[in-house]
Amino acid sequence: MWLRDYLPKDAPNARILTWGYQSNLQADESTSILADFTNTFFQRLIYMREGAKCESRPIIFIGHSLGCLVIKKALTDVTSKGLNSHRLPVRAIIFLGAPHNGLASDSYKILETLVKGRVTQQLVTELKTDSPTLRDLSARFIPIAKEIEILTCYETMETKTVVQENGVWKREGEPMMMVAPSSAVMHGPTEKKIASSMDHSQLAKVKKGENGIYPDIKSIIRTALLSNAKIVATNESSPQDLHGNPKQRSKPEQSTKHDPETAFSSPTETLPSDRPIEVLPHDSEMVRALKSANVEMLKELCKNPRNLVMLDQDGYPPVCVAARFGLDNGLKTMLAAGASLTCSNREGEDPLILATDHQRRDTVATLLEHGAFVNVRGGVDDASALHYAVDRGDEDILRLLLENHADPNLLDSYDDSPLMCASRNGNIEAVELLLQYNADVNEAAQATPLMMAAEYGHADICKKLLQSGAYINTAQQPDGETALYLAARYGHADAAEVLLQYGADPYATTQSGFTHLMIASEYGHLDVVNVLADYIDVTQTTDPYLPTALMLAAKYGHAEVCQQLLDYNVDINATQEPDGETALTLAAQYGHTQALIVLLNDEDDFCGNFPAGPYDMMPLMHAAMNGYSDVVQALLQVFNSPEESDANGWTALCYAAWFGHVEVAQQLLNAQADVEHETVNGDRPLHLAAKEGKIPLINLLLSYGANSSPSLLQLKKWDGLCFDDDVSYPTQQKVIGVLRLHEKLNNTRRSLKFWK
Repeated sequence: MWLRDYLPKDAPNARILTWGYQSNLQADESTSILADFTNTFFQRLIYMREGAKCESRPIIFIGHSLGCLVIKKALTDVTSKGLNSHRLPVRAIIFLGAPHNGLASDSYKILETLVKGRVTQQLVTELKTDSPTLRDLSARFIPIAKEIEILTCYETMETKTVVQENGVWKREGEPMMMVAPSSAVMHGPTEKKIASSMDHSQLAKVKKGENGIYPDIKSIIRTALLSNAKIVATNESSPQDLHGNPKQRSKPEQSTKHDPETAFSSPTETLPSDRPIEVLPHDSEMVRALKSANVEMLKELCKNPRNLVMLDQDGYPPVCVAARFGLDNGLKTMLAAGASLTCSNREGEDPLILATDHQRRDTVATLLEHGAFVNVRGGVDDASALHYAVDRGDEDILRLLLENHADPNLLDSYDDSPLMCASRNGNIEAVELLLQYNADVNEAAQATPLMMAAEYGHADICKKLLQSGAYINTAQQPDGETALYLAARYGHADAAEVLLQYGADPYATTQSGFTHLMIASEYGHLDVVNVLADYIDVTQTTDPYLPTALMLAAKYGHAEVCQQLLDYNVDINATQEPDGETALTLAAQYGHTQALIVLLNDEDDFCGNFPAGPYDMMPLMHAAMNGYSDVVQALLQVFNSPEESDANGWTALCYAAWFGHVEVAQQLLNAQADVEHETVNGDRPLHLAAKEGKIPLINLLLSYGANSSPSLLQLKKWDGLCFDDDVSYPTQQKVIGVLRLHEKLNNTRRSLKFWK
């Protein structure tokens, strides 16, 4: 295990703490990985740091798969947990196969592989591609991500799914892509992206070999530790900032003061020609000469042409090393000796890109003076130097590149232009500079710069782009999302207001028919709902086959939005064809008690208790099926109708019995639910619980007088009961034993009564 075998040697002063969530979740336990696990992780993290008396140490998070989402939510929930932000001084995050935008196509099968168990609909909904939960999490994480060094490692190979044989999970199923690169990459300004020739499972089993990702992991950890050392040494850290000021962040190569606790420190000789750089044990003679600024030694080594092209252990030729560290004198010496500027490291980054990425302004100037190609592209994103300058927020280098005729309209592999990146990052100075050099304000290979600015909530940039001729109602393909739609989707009321003031169509819809009001309600963005209400008729609906804004707010539990929409007099009893679902049905189905209470308490209109869905299920049945006891209680207080059944003759108690929700079943029985109700197929609640192996539910129903005779199922003995395939043999025997014992006791009682 690399956390045990490699990292302690490379970071001897680091405290390595591990935390894992239960990977074999079963049935109703697999509900909400973010809500359930983040609280546990958060409290455990604080406890470990306080117990080890290391609260002041920087944090470097390493997450794999669903654990990455737990890290993101923990960081976005810091203030809501009542903690001062400086309690979590995060310097870096390493994401290994993070499903930022959801899992790949068959999310159910993928989740079954990840948690090795039966998966609930709520878990599928929460982690599906482009789910509202993940989109909201990403929107809230974006401001934090700008201040943290992030390494993103993503898989390029399919992973074998799991299948269950005789109760044992085996990784022998059909191979699938668990997390697509488009989901694993965030496109953050400080994000470094690494593609790995591994599957999702292997990604966490980091290899130290030449083609592995461990060198990159070690590098970002080194960067974070040395950056923290300089912050501590110069007293520049601010307790008011969660992750420190990004402008205080320094590269490890620039650090001249080393904390004794820092793992990667190594004193080097200081010479006037170049700044001192850490010399590592594995460095070649050429690199040692460069880092120690030993000009005479470097000149001697340059006489051998092979030394000029030899890669170091990290895959860098000497010229790239000099560019990366800003070693201008060494760079000039090698160029004078005939070194080429067309070389690159293993990731395809040439000297100009490396110097730009590491913000070496003087080195960039030196390279351009010596004929470096200003429009060179490289790296995993096939990005230009302008892209790197924009992502780093370095206006000096950006201006220098533009003055040397860099093309502002080159696209990277994600079809992003530098202007799009600047608009996304919220860098108004970079936007203005790029526009001065004729950047295309309407570039739209995928999204326009205006869409980027709207999506990330940069109202000032939206205004600047519109003043520069940006098309306001351009729709992003294939979904037809406009800039206003994106502002509504991510909850940016200020940006939405600017767009509406400049003439954005407030009634525009996506290809699927979604309006801005619908998407704002789905995400719970109350401010955006109120902004839109000034420009549209909120009560107007479009397609009866689409949910209304109120339905979406109820479905995703946004009680405040539900209340506001009701105040705008939307129809509380509107139904969605073809199944007739209402806002109340959806609130009950997804367990959102507060939203449901808002609907039930509406004073202006009656909230109808209507059946919905292909089986005509009542709201109470949905709540019982999913085990939402608070919702069940609220519905019983208003309607008190536990005896109602659906098209298959199932009552709420039948659903609670089938899924094993003891607390809900108890509530229903207390409300006089019929323990002997018979479904269309002749099953009773006891039979349904028995077939699913729900022993606690069986005992509860028996205590309320359920008939335990097998003859009710046309059986002579309980041995003939047909169990669900997922019920193990030992559980089947326990169920049969419980039913036999109860039947025997009943027979004994009847005999005693007869003889009396």
